[in-house]
Amino acid sequence: MRSASVALDGSTQQASTKQKSRMLCEVQVVDKEGHVVRVTMWNSRAKIFSGKHGQVLHVMNSVVEHRGGVTLNSSEKTEFPLNPKIEEADELKQWFTDGFDEAALKHISCGYSKEGGLTSTTLEELPKVLTKAQVRASRLGHGDCIDYFNMVENISGFQEGIMYQSCGFQGCRESLEKHKGDCPVKEHTPQPDEKQYKYKIGFTTGEDENKVMLLTVFSPAGTMIIGAPATEMYKMEATPNTQYMKKLEEIITSGTFHKLLVRVSTRHWMDVNNWEHCELQYHVVSAWPAWDTGASEEVDTSGVGVDEPADVNNVNKHAGWLLLDV
Repeated sequence: MRSASVALDGSTQQASTKQKSRMLCEVQVVDKEGHVVRVTMWNSRAKIFSGKHGQVLHVMNSVVEHRGGVTLNSSEKTEFPLNPKIEEADELKQWFTDGFDEAALKHISCGYSKEGGLTSTTLEELPKVLTKAQVRASRLGHGDCIDYFNMVENISGFQEGIMYQSCGFQGCRESLEKHKGDCPVKEHTPQPDEKQYKYKIGFTTGEDENKVMLLTVFSPAGTMIIGAPATEMYKMEATPNTQYMKKLEEIITSGTFHKLLVRVSTRHWMDVNNWEHCELQYHVVSAWPAWDTGASEEVDTSGVGVDEPADVNNVNKHAGWLLLDV
């Protein structure tokens, strides 16, 4: 579970600060055709949901969101009965027992989450590896679109401050530093004694000033970039020796290429003079060292963009979904 400030059904809650956090549960489900979709639940539904891996979830009257993929969102009329007594549920369980193959899964959700709904097979489903020039020349992430693409790059620099103290409750990414040591989720008080830290890393790829791209990566994908958990890196930073800086310098000077799954979208905001601004933001969802990628000419850069998944318009017509991850 994670918290968020605005529900996808359009409702918001005002507080003494700008907005109150709301609890969100994201569930990854699969049908017999191997389509993996993300289902989102909010507040009371998120808190009481008790589904477990391997159970059948019957999603009824959900809101189908199309933003570069499909997500099933909840409204007041949405129902989520578990293990319904219907023929389709028995067939789905039998398929899961006899024919389930993780390698053949087809992920058709995207957007909203930084990591949710993705497994180790996701990179293989986005085979197009793009150069920075191709990304900039494309329309990826423009307007209301949320797109994914792969790129293979090495890291040329880090922005200052790559960690923050986070809520100590499992799955919560709220920053305690922004809320005077407390988590805005009221159920997360008091905090566990052991402090937890998570990554929010700003890093650049490319050496030429005109070709540098700034990307952001959060936990847990940040651990793949740094090679150590955020709490461990914080302990290095807190000691008087130079282990922390050496670790970052080693990553930059090693020249190691990483295969990155990147999510791009446009952020809009107003300045103090009510002038509207917008910028493309690149968030790394997953990262793997690409040790055998030594030269750019070896990278397949044919085509720009991500193929639309098949059958996305029919995704909500299935009677049951089987839970993969909660």
